[in-house]
Amino acid sequence: MAVYDTSRGGADKSSFGKMTASARGPKGTALHAANLNLPTSPDGCDKFVSVGEKHLCFWTMKRSQGKASASLTFEAGKLGPHKNKQLMCAAAAGKVLLLLL
Repeated sequence: MAVYDTSRGGADKSSFGKMTASARGPKGTALHAANLNLPTSPDGCDKFVSVGEKHLCFWTMKRSQGKASASLTFEAGKLGPHKNKQLMCAAAAGKVLLLLL
């Protein structure tokens, strides 16, 4: 997983911007990622979710004061009877996480 800051890109329109964090995720392919629409916590953490082949991951990106880069970690979600299914899409709606199987 990689997170880019698109506001820090160059003049080249094809640039994604500056990579601010990256981490190795689960073995399956990530098909979609969504912001959990939570306010940034006082310790500078942003939260988002990724879904894909047999996985649901809750990611935390922690920014360090005065640094351009950030740390990125994840915790696997429990899928119960859907653990062998492919999750196509995720969206946050208030305190509810919507998943498309």
